[in-house]
Amino acid sequence: MERELRVTERFDAPVEHVGGALERFVSKNDVWSSSSVDREGGTLELMLRAGWAPWVDQVAIELETGAPGTTELRLVLKRPLLLSRAAPRRRHIDALLAGVRELIGG
Repeated sequence: MERELRVTERFDAPVEHVGGALERFVSKNDVWSSSSVDREGGTLELMLRAGWAPWVDQVAIELETGAPGTTELRLVLKRPLLLSRAAPRRRHIDALLAGVRELIGG
């Protein structure tokens, strides 16, 4: 059985801060590679590539202003994955979100 990995996260920071934190985290982390950034549309295309695993995944991250001073982040792993392979990807995504949260100070 295959499924897509989708994540929604809310940050108590403006979209510019969240987007900047995403870019800083990705630039300092070998697991992630930024392939394109569309600041106008609030979309970030990333490549997730674990050095120990034979896979590369494209990840789309959309940022949208929520309530004043907040940002809604929607992340979609753009290729289906086997349930048995979801855990390593989820760990990398959780680390990305935690790193962004730390960089924006909350």
